[in-house]
Amino acid sequence: MRRGNTRFPFYLPFTDHCSLLIYLLLKSKQTTMYILGLNAFTHDASAALLCDGKIIAYAQEERFTRLKHDPSFPWNSIQYCLNEAHISLKEITVAAFSWSPFHKLIPRFLKTFYNIGGGIPRLKSQGSKWLDIINVKGILEKHGFEGKFYYVPHHNAHAAACFYSSSFLESAILVIDGVGEHATTSLYHGKANSINLLQQYYYPDSLGLFYAAITEYLGFKNNDGEGKVMGLAPYGLPEYYNKMKDCLFLNQNNYKIDTSYFDFAHRWFTKKFEKEFGPARIENEPITEHHYNIAASAQKILEEKIWHFCQELKRITQSDNLCYTGGVSLNCQANHFIWSRKDFKTYYFFPAAYDAGTSLGAALFAFKDILNCSDAYSFEHVFWGPAVEKKHGALLAQQYSLHVQESNNLYEQIARIIAHGKIVGWCMGKTEIGPRALGNRSILADPRKPEIKDIVNNKIKKREPFRPFAPTILAEKAPEYFHTKEPSPYMMMTLPIAPEKINEVPSVVHVDGTCRVQTLERQFNEPYYQLITEFHALTNVPMILNTSFNKAGEPLVSNEQDSILSFINSDLDVLVLAGLIITK
Repeated sequence: MRRGNTRFPFYLPFTDHCSLLIYLLLKSKQTTMYILGLNAFTHDASAALLCDGKIIAYAQEERFTRLKHDPSFPWNSIQYCLNEAHISLKEITVAAFSWSPFHKLIPRFLKTFYNIGGGIPRLKSQGSKWLDIINVKGILEKHGFEGKFYYVPHHNAHAAACFYSSSFLESAILVIDGVGEHATTSLYHGKANSINLLQQYYYPDSLGLFYAAITEYLGFKNNDGEGKVMGLAPYGLPEYYNKMKDCLFLNQNNYKIDTSYFDFAHRWFTKKFEKEFGPARIENEPITEHHYNIAASAQKILEEKIWHFCQELKRITQSDNLCYTGGVSLNCQANHFIWSRKDFKTYYFFPAAYDAGTSLGAALFAFKDILNCSDAYSFEHVFWGPAVEKKHGALLAQQYSLHVQESNNLYEQIARIIAHGKIVGWCMGKTEIGPRALGNRSILADPRKPEIKDIVNNKIKKREPFRPFAPTILAEKAPEYFHTKEPSPYMMMTLPIAPEKINEVPSVVHVDGTCRVQTLERQFNEPYYQLITEFHALTNVPMILNTSFNKAGEPLVSNEQDSILSFINSDLDVLVLAGLIITK
């Protein structure tokens, strides 16, 4: 654990205050400041572009390459951002990278080598990534970049993305992920234009890696299957809770992972863990009650440990607000658990909480904390990725011999199609950021029909039958179904549905009586809001089943061709592409 702050002198390894002052004076003569944020080389590579502190574009590399969690240098994302601003790389004022090769990486390598047992192969792997990160500035300069370059420590990038995109002028900030350079959990206090580090916990003491190890133990892939563990947990009972919590020790002054149970650098869990909890499940083996109970026990531990950090933040900051981010914050059940404890009055869960969001965080940190700019930042929506166009969609559809129709009453027509039991691919406008479909790259269906869940899982998504689906509900109607006025615009929290409403919308209710709900206001997404309004008028149900437009193992569809190919190769009934109605 460490105490300190994040003020900028630490992040300028190649400059001093004098050169920074000269640089700022020179740049003050320019009318526009472009800041490019980047993440690459670990997973979920991405790029984000700010113009005078306001976001212009943001994209994740996997949406272009179709390789889920693509870690490669995000050239496609960079080019998209530059095209949106109509500039070249040479016109970028500042580039910021969401990892710092000089920030606690060496201690992590030493722990990997000596304590965890990864040995030389693991050390070489980490060293290769480190060298790639060191070379980022040179890579950019080879392609015309002439601006200033900064490294931003990974957790600072997470924290900046969350705090500066919130509406808070002051907030407690919690970051929990697998591991950054060395940090695994970080507690901050955000005020206006700065985020100040309060406490930090280090590798291998990681809640994120603990949950990833359980993911691997249950036969799923880490950094991708954690949501499956979350989905499994409500089917079981936490009967292994007392045994499992002994693997983690956490109190007010200490937090440790027992590395005799876990081997994060090699096999994730040890033979001792299997001796204690039984042999690990092999992929595609049947899921048993034992596996449900393991998932339930791990979920309970995760929720309690996160809550501990929330309590600690409240004690230190006395803030009424909490910003919570990092990959672990994608666990919606845990988010509901800490929200229901009401340690804070207001909670904000950043929608791109995983590493793809750190490109935006690096750019915002450079703008606010390093360059000390005070301009207001507006985060009005999440639709910053590539857009689909009607003309291009029509041409592609014709090439694939699909039937194309335009409609004067699109929303009413599609609402009727859904109400009659058809399943619709919905690809409109710009791509949303984050891993969850929020109404522009969605598969939509009728929540009233219980059989719809199995149809979408088996025939379209081709994924495990226990995976739940989310509802999108008109915000003004949400209190009737969830007995709360708490907004959930980014699908980052589960909420218990009113018991009397369960039979009304069975296909979106999980086994524990909760829904991973998205509340929708008109100004957030007008076309999507109009569609659900029409569905409400037809059915008297103000919500629709919404799941991401992709098959298992694939990223969300992004462009016209992605959506058409996904439509052709699945049992979707209808595709709505940039306002066109496309059928087979």
